Amino acid sequence: LDCSENQLTELDISANAELGSLRCSGNQLTELDISANTGLRGLWCSGNQLTELDISANTELERLGCSGNQLTELDVSACTKLSSFTCEKNQLKAVKLPENLTLVNFECHKNQLTELDMKNGKVTGEMKFDTQCSVVNYAGIIHNDLMNK
Repeated sequence: LDCSENQLTELDISANAELGSLRCSGNQLTELDISANTGLRGLWCSGNQLTELDISANTELERLGCSGNQLTELDVSACTKLSSFTCEKNQLKAVKLPENLTLVNFECHKNQLTELDMKNGKVTGEMKFDTQCSVVNYAGIIHNDLMNK
């Protein structure tokens, strides 16, 4: 379902439990309830006004894009299948990741993070985080793409 760029202020997808993909970026959403959408594999909700995002029931998520909101914390520890995760340009002070996660793409820069616990995970492709953020328990070689810009 793609309903991006429509100036939506509300979105009720609770009756679509088997929805595999949701693109609702660039709207004016202040909340998004996806707890009934347990089959979601892709969620793109960037550029809204979300202050919280509960994805604890969305264990099938492989791709998550929630950049450009007003999130202060985000728990993706239930999403062990994530391969692409972008959460930059929020107000995040904490991101809780699953253990041993291997991401292809991870962008968490332009937040308020001071520490990022990778829980023995790694990123095989692009990784971006602010230079004041220390990364701990990382299983790979740290290559911050922002340090080269």
